[in-house]
Amino acid sequence: MGQLLFSPSKHKAFPIHFHPLTASSLSQFWGHDWNIWVQDWLRDVAIKFGHGSTIKRILVTFAVSGLFHEIMVNLPYWLVYKKSYFGTMMLYFIIQSGALWVDKKFIRQYHPYIQRTYMWMALVLPSPLFINVPFLTFLGIKNG
Repeated sequence: MGQLLFSPSKHKAFPIHFHPLTASSLSQFWGHDWNIWVQDWLRDVAIKFGHGSTIKRILVTFAVSGLFHEIMVNLPYWLVYKKSYFGTMMLYFIIQSGALWVDKKFIRQYHPYIQRTYMWMALVLPSPLFINVPFLTFLGIKNG
């Protein structure tokens, strides 16, 4: 969307993601490659509200992201279709916060193959919580 907004001008939009499909670990995926437009803002929020502790900063970051996605996707769906999917996006991001903590605490010491396998398992296994009916409706893939 950002790329489209900049297309009439001579300026190029900064990409929203680096190369997430080639990330070597869950830490790299979330901390470097995914949604670089909001990373600095989330990092500032996490530092302000997650004083010192890595796990607090991770939890604050993903809780804010989960809340944002709930408001962007599940709330409008509920307002239009009166069907509640509240909590699914938040749960996905809370799972990601736990998985990221495990990645930073334990997985980073293992072979890169294990790190990548762990990353894909952590991202894909809980994905039905994120790629739900409201999200698919939002994308125009499914009718509410």
